Amino acid sequence: MFPSLASLTDKLLKSKFVGSDNYLRPKNIEFIQAPQVNKPIWSNLSLTCKTADLSLQSIQKDFLMSAIPTVKVMQQLNAARDDLGKLNVNDLIRSLSDSLNFLGSANIGMVNKRRALIKNELPPNMQLLCNGSQDFSGSALFGNTLSSDIKEVSELNKVSNYFKGRGRAFYRGGSRGMIRRGFTRGVFRRGGRGIFKRRAYPMTTSARGSKKSPLNSAGPSR
Repeated sequence: MFPSLASLTDKLLKSKFVGSDNYLRPKNIEFIQAPQVNKPIWSNLSLTCKTADLSLQSIQKDFLMSAIPTVKVMQQLNAARDDLGKLNVNDLIRSLSDSLNFLGSANIGMVNKRRALIKNELPPNMQLLCNGSQDFSGSALFGNTLSSDIKEVSELNKVSNYFKGRGRAFYRGGSRGMIRRGFTRGVFRRGGRGIFKRRAYPMTTSARGSKKSPLNSAGPSR
């Protein structure tokens, strides 16, 4: 295979197809579609199961849609069987490229699905490696630069943990410094004794040293 075609094939098989709306399933071909779960069974499935099935449906759809441009090429070749001059080479190449691109979309979907299944098996600080943006290669599900990617994820975790720690320290300082010392003690404790638990009448001398009460200074009682 000549280098330019090999490079194009690699590119298409790892790219999401954005022009899929240009291809519609021929009505007389039944199996170019992802079969849906029968309604009586679907209505009894859990949300987790439904989500997983819809994800697999999307992958299966891209895989099967790759047949449409392939069939289109076969149709053109059959029409030009007796007259090769009718062939539009550019159109044939474009259709076959789109077929590869559909397979590329299915390939990406399968890669992401496999990573999602692996994610919960990894330590929490390494689960970022399972993101859809993480590159992959033809031979390695997590790409050929995994060592450097692990270091990068570790650095990101350090930064994230630093800011989380700063946030906890701010909360602790705020709750203890403002609410407990300044607010709780100042108002509910000291202020509470002075405001909410104040005696209904002025205190007599027996209650607080030699300080006289206004009742005593008003003269002898009757």
